[in-house]
Amino acid sequence: MRGGAVSVTAPSGFLAAGAACGIKPEGQPDLALVATSGHRPVAAAGVFTTNKVAAAPVLLSRRHLANGTAASVVLNSGNANAATGSEGRAASLASAEAVGAATGVDATEVLVCSTGLIGVPLAVERILAAVDGLVAELDSTQEAAARAADAILTTDTARKEATATVDLAGRGKAGSRKDGRVITVGAMAKGAAMLSPAHATMLAVLTTDAPVGSSLLGSLLADAVHGSFDRITTDGARSTNDTVLVLANGDAGGDEITACSPQAARLAEAFDDVCRSLAEQMVADAEGATKLVRVTVRGRVPTPTRSWAHAPSRRANSSSVRGTDAIPTGVAFSPSSVPAESTSTPRGSTSPMAGSRCVATAWPPPTTLQHSTR
Repeated sequence: MRGGAVSVTAPSGFLAAGAACGIKPEGQPDLALVATSGHRPVAAAGVFTTNKVAAAPVLLSRRHLANGTAASVVLNSGNANAATGSEGRAASLASAEAVGAATGVDATEVLVCSTGLIGVPLAVERILAAVDGLVAELDSTQEAAARAADAILTTDTARKEATATVDLAGRGKAGSRKDGRVITVGAMAKGAAMLSPAHATMLAVLTTDAPVGSSLLGSLLADAVHGSFDRITTDGARSTNDTVLVLANGDAGGDEITACSPQAARLAEAFDDVCRSLAEQMVADAEGATKLVRVTVRGRVPTPTRSWAHAPSRRANSSSVRGTDAIPTGVAFSPSSVPAESTSTPRGSTSPMAGSRCVATAWPPPTTLQHSTR
């Protein structure tokens, strides 16, 4: 990790920039760019919304990731470019083409994210006019990363950043040498409303200097998302724009990490740590939230499913956790029976819930969900 950076520029070989292009009022930052040094395409992967009405940038980024590589991610806030039809799809493509032209890569190597108002035409001409200046501002400093993180916020009250480092201690291929590489994973995100299991109204970009191919990269990202963003909720809503992207440039050097190598598990831990940190930051910053609640589901079931485990959290959230009875009541609404004595709530809790955190234990392996209440 370079210079104490805590965001997308923490791994070597990544640049970031943020600026105001006029989508938001009063000169607020609303355009961000994360790119590789030298603008070379690197291994990339993404996880996207499960909403059947996916926004234009989601459709485009899915398509551009078909080849498993990307050189940059351009993100705008203030307008989601969702429910905007063919004009919206053309706007996302134009954004990718502009960044590609400014950085010397094909537009298919540029991923696009948008967040903000839905159903409003995107003033893409403002993005296009700002791209050259944004590219010129690209830098590897923490300040540049912070400007990018600020530019993707909507109703968030603070930017959300995280980083993790992994010492790939272990034996080499021949068992005769130590792997002394240190891998860094950095990330930024936004999200403060419509947070629901199976993502949130959120965008997140991860970067890493790990030498890893796109196939394993996609698996690591999907697992990390399942254990973090998929387990948070504030109001049960799901967005049209949810996107989590990762770029891996291999700058840490050494042999490529494969699914069978012991280093893969260490890298997975770093992905998990970063995504969980971002997820908790989102819940803590949710619109109008006054409490952060953790629901831990434990026990043995024949075929545990996410919907089964999420039910207590959703039920607790829908009741605004006005009393601790909400959480065990939520268990009763889950699609599996569970003994009443296997649920518990903190002693001394009152209505509204005393304190800022609550844990309800029902039944291993544990599944922990987090949500905020208003």
